[in-house]
Amino acid sequence: MGELVIMPDKSLEELQILNPYKELKSYLIPAVMLDTDNFEILIELIQGTIVIDIETANMVKIVGPSDMTAAEFNVLKQGMQFEWFNTSNIQIGLSEFRLRNILDNMCKKDLLLYQDRKYKVCPGFLFQFYPEKFAIQKELVEISDIKALKAKELPANISVDDAKQKIGNFISINKTFPCYILHHYMEK
Repeated sequence: MGELVIMPDKSLEELQILNPYKELKSYLIPAVMLDTDNFEILIELIQGTIVIDIETANMVKIVGPSDMTAAEFNVLKQGMQFEWFNTSNIQIGLSEFRLRNILDNMCKKDLLLYQDRKYKVCPGFLFQFYPEKFAIQKELVEISDIKALKAKELPANISVDDAKQKIGNFISINKTFPCYILHHYMEK
């Protein structure tokens, strides 16, 4: 029996033809596919982030209530009502100075994005309310000889059980599929 791998849309050879002057490297990223009733969530096991798109390496850090204070949670709940917001949109009974300190700290913790004097709730916080928006639609392919992919296998820093536990607080998991993501990286 082989290993389960999520393959990229383009092969290494195709990418080399399209980018003849760039150095390309291939990596096997440890991951787990979590199957729910209606969708699948892919988590890479190096940092424990949700993978939205393997082609662009679009990933989202999972943020739950244990990652923040009560005041930060209230800011995020109110901030969810807006695409972008400023301090006048948040009413949690604090002075403007204290609120700005909280917002600055939240940016450092990747709970908020900041741009043009406005804030936006990070996507990872939205996972607990809209997990289906983070679903991935990729097939797992069984590869009998993973070494034939000629990719460097990266070590996992997070176990499958730890990933399940963090996500299991927000969704019901029916089945888990430990796997790898084959990622071709182009040197800049």
